[in-house]
Amino acid sequence: MTLSVFSRRLHEAPDGVLPPRLKHRGNRLLGGILLLALAFNLICVVILIEARRDAWSQAEAGVRNLANVLSRDIGRNIELIDLTLQGVVDNLRQPGVDRMDPSLRQRLLFQSLETINYLDTIVITTARGEPRLDSRSLSPLASSVAGKEFFLAQQRQDQGLYIGLPERDPVSGKLYIPLSRRLNGINGSFAGIVYGLLDMAYFKNLLYAIELGERGTITLIRADGRLLVRYPYIETQFGKDVRPTSLFNHYPAAQSGLFQTVASLDQIERLYAFQGLERIPVAVSVGRAVDTVYASWRQRALALSGIMVLLSGALITLALLLRRSLQRHDQDHQNVVRSELLLRGALHGAGIGTALVDLKGAYAYVNPALSRMTGYAPEDFAHMRIGAMTYPDDRDLDREQLGQLQKGELDFYEIEKRYQRKDGSLFWGLRSVSLVRDEDEQPLYIIAQLQDIDARKQAEASRDELLRRLSIATRAGGIAIWEYDPNQRTLQWDERAHTLLGLPTDKPHANLDVLLSLMTPEDRADLLTKFDALATHDFMDDEFRLYLPDGTLHYIHTLAEVIRDPKGRPERVIGAAWDITLFRTLTEALSEEKNRLQVTLDSIGDAVITTDEQGHILFMNPVAEHMTGWPEAEACQRPLADVFQQIDADSNRPLPDPVQHCLTERRVIHGQTGAVLIDRNGQHRDVQHTAAPVRTDAGEIIGAVLVFQDVTRARELQRRLSHSASHDPLTQLLNRAAFEQRLEAAIQSARDDNTCHTLAFIDLDRFKIVNDTAGHAAGDALLRELATLLRSHLRTTDTVARLGGDEFALILSHCSLEEAQKTLDTLVARISAFQLPWEGQLHNVGASIGITAINATTSSAEMLVRQADEACYAAKHSGRNRVCRYQPAGITGAASPSPDENSLLALVREARATGRFRLMAQRIDAPNGPLRYELLLRLLDHNNQLLMPDRFLPLAERYHLMSEIDSWVLQQALTLLTGPAANACLHINLSTQALSDPVFTNRLIEHIQAAHLRPGSLIIEITHITLRMHLTTLAPLFSQLSTLGCQVALDHFGTGLSLFSYLRTFPIKMMKIDSSLIQGMLDNPVDRHIIHALHQIAQELGTQTSAEHVESDLNRKMLEEMGITCFQGFDVHRPEPVETVFPNPVSGIAPAAERMPPSDD
Repeated sequence: MTLSVFSRRLHEAPDGVLPPRLKHRGNRLLGGILLLALAFNLICVVILIEARRDAWSQAEAGVRNLANVLSRDIGRNIELIDLTLQGVVDNLRQPGVDRMDPSLRQRLLFQSLETINYLDTIVITTARGEPRLDSRSLSPLASSVAGKEFFLAQQRQDQGLYIGLPERDPVSGKLYIPLSRRLNGINGSFAGIVYGLLDMAYFKNLLYAIELGERGTITLIRADGRLLVRYPYIETQFGKDVRPTSLFNHYPAAQSGLFQTVASLDQIERLYAFQGLERIPVAVSVGRAVDTVYASWRQRALALSGIMVLLSGALITLALLLRRSLQRHDQDHQNVVRSELLLRGALHGAGIGTALVDLKGAYAYVNPALSRMTGYAPEDFAHMRIGAMTYPDDRDLDREQLGQLQKGELDFYEIEKRYQRKDGSLFWGLRSVSLVRDEDEQPLYIIAQLQDIDARKQAEASRDELLRRLSIATRAGGIAIWEYDPNQRTLQWDERAHTLLGLPTDKPHANLDVLLSLMTPEDRADLLTKFDALATHDFMDDEFRLYLPDGTLHYIHTLAEVIRDPKGRPERVIGAAWDITLFRTLTEALSEEKNRLQVTLDSIGDAVITTDEQGHILFMNPVAEHMTGWPEAEACQRPLADVFQQIDADSNRPLPDPVQHCLTERRVIHGQTGAVLIDRNGQHRDVQHTAAPVRTDAGEIIGAVLVFQDVTRARELQRRLSHSASHDPLTQLLNRAAFEQRLEAAIQSARDDNTCHTLAFIDLDRFKIVNDTAGHAAGDALLRELATLLRSHLRTTDTVARLGGDEFALILSHCSLEEAQKTLDTLVARISAFQLPWEGQLHNVGASIGITAINATTSSAEMLVRQADEACYAAKHSGRNRVCRYQPAGITGAASPSPDENSLLALVREARATGRFRLMAQRIDAPNGPLRYELLLRLLDHNNQLLMPDRFLPLAERYHLMSEIDSWVLQQALTLLTGPAANACLHINLSTQALSDPVFTNRLIEHIQAAHLRPGSLIIEITHITLRMHLTTLAPLFSQLSTLGCQVALDHFGTGLSLFSYLRTFPIKMMKIDSSLIQGMLDNPVDRHIIHALHQIAQELGTQTSAEHVESDLNRKMLEEMGITCFQGFDVHRPEPVETVFPNPVSGIAPAAERMPPSDD
């Protein structure tokens, strides 16, 4: 092959070894044959599926037809037997049958028996089951059937034709199925049965003549699930209850059908068809084993599958053989072009510039690397000769070698010289030229390779320059160069070694012996050991000591590297040495100073951190490590802010980095008070710190030092002292001194910002009672709980303080009087509702609050305190448990009584002392038991007119007089019950105010205990409002009263329907239906239904119901119809003075010693 042809093949050869159409044709052939085999197999699969479906359809049709045929045959035979039995019944009804000649009667009744195959016997029984007539003999041979299943079924009810369970006839010993009909008397009563015995041979012969295949079954089953006959003939299964089988999922809901299941009797899967007998509650079930259904299909499937396997195997074998033949042909073609492609790939992908040159020096082919290296395009080389790119000054360097190679006298040479790119730039290149010969060893063409070595040449020049500079540096630095031969154990030094060793420069060069003679004995042995170790080590870095001729001790540092031969053996050691005596002296002095400083820093109690000029940590003493939680090794080179994180104790805001601050300000920075350090674990420490810059002698800042101390305990003590000085020790609220400071600040804030605040004074009501009755410990506990309540009710911006005793003060920031009134009204309600459980008792207090405005016109704190105190005093003396406002025109919020109210209030307050209270008694009509009265309170005014309770009791409640009034009523009731009303039952009403007063309730228990009342004689009436508000308090109270014989009645029942959930647990003995429902029941059916429902609920709870305000007979009649038996109202009895109702009058004034004091503090 000529060079031109070979070059063209290189340019035109394909990228791959084989064309794709040749490469994949074997695979396509194999794939086609496999698809053909797959198609054949799919066709066979479809045929087999269709054949299987046909086999199943044929089996379904077969069992369905067989079930129909059997049901019709068996049905016809049973119908014939039924007609025969009906004929016997009809003949028995003929007049005179019983008087006929027995033989003639026998023929008349049983003449049709001979026409029916397998019906052996017909028997007629009496109503008791005894045989009356028997077709086999004039004297009945049959035994009694009184206990038989078919007899009992007809005896219970006329079943029509009833098919009994198979059983053996005691006479013949054969197995029969009895078929029976009922005999009725003239009046329809049971008169016996007539039954025939169908020989089981009928079914046996019928079923065994049918071919169902292996494991096929035929079953005759009654609708109630009892099995009559089954093929295969297994006598033990006759009569078995088979209702759990799958058949009864379909039958008798459907009279016919198909299903597939596993039989419960023999665990064989079958296809079943069932058919019910017409007008007879019996079904025929035919089952064919699934295995036999598919038996013939499996044989055909196996044969066809075997044929397809053989055919597919043959096709695949043929495809593989053809594919192998094509692969061999393709491999031969691939071998032809591989050698060409290998050369093309090597030339085209090589990183070295390569060209093919003919023997005349013309370029035949150049690779891309050569074009990139020289900047010439491939087409540029067509007009160039080898050597054209050589720099003119270097062209003659290889002219002779190239001529020899072209003549065939030389096969290879290479040379380094300069070349010129197309753009004129120069570069160094390594050219390798080799000659290619043909098979006759004649020169064929030249391969020229060019490698860019410009970088290497520049590196060599740089190295030479570096060596020159190194020589200058070593001379200037006093560094001596030495060389050691490990094989000869000789040491050579350069001239600078004389100066280093203190030797005269005119003496011979220093050698190993000279060096060893100057060294200390310890270092001498160590150096020799190090030299010996160079056989296995590549470097040596060591220091040694020697005495110069002038007797001074010097330290010499040396570095050396081992140079090895190609086999890895040490050839020589090149090293450098220089005097480090001065450096060593300074280092030792600095180390001593550092050690002293380190010991000092480790010993002091302060934490110390040093940083560089960027604020990165350089050093931490142990105290700093402990306080920050950062080990020094981990903290070094981190910014100080990562390790020293501080926040303000009051605002929790981050504080600036103290080191950055001092570096920026270039001065000492003292940390602010209240700094808190957060360590790595999140723990907080109070610290104080100082940061100072570190300067050089020239004043340049090179870093900073931070010194800080843990002052947590000191600040905690300071905080405690400060807190103790400004807070009340019992409630932890602000004390009077701190409050006065806050008040001054609020006054100044109102002036500066022209805003409004509110000052409030709180005085607790009835607190002295708690202290006196429960003790000071309970009082202290109550004050602590109320302090918590005050804090929770108010905003965080508000101020709460305890001034002393039971007095509190509030400053409501940025709050007008109107807003404060609303807030504090709610607070009064919460304080009144609060109850303190203490030693089995519940204690509560009220609160009187006076408020005044803090605004820009406020003159002084003393004036504000006086105004708030006056408003509080007004609240306390206006009925307590309220909020009063101070205004320049006077106190508001107390709802001062009118002149008429003042007169009435004075009358109420004097009524007990002046005897103006009157008691009226109104009878409650109850069905049995003692007389029952409710005591009603009246007030005699100055004109001697009786005032109703609605006139004066609201005023008494407003001014907290109810406890005193209720105590008077209680005392009068107890006096009556222990005197003239000893045989009666008295109802009294107690107010919410009294029942929430612990002093009143304690006296209530004491007086009732002292009276020794008859059980049930005193009934205390309460309203649903009282029950709902004080349920937890009243439950234990009335439980205790119940043990003393008192009962509880719920007044105005029906207006508080939400109380139904409480009535299950509260001991209510009577519920008095509210008068509004009683008065509206005549006209409003809804009221009537409500009353009836309330009465039903009361009955369910075991509580008596009473109707109030019964004003007419019609009212009473309607209530009696609902079942209510207790009535109260004008229709029953108008209220009368107790002096009239009870013979011995009772004084309206209780003895002074018996008066209960008012519940106030």
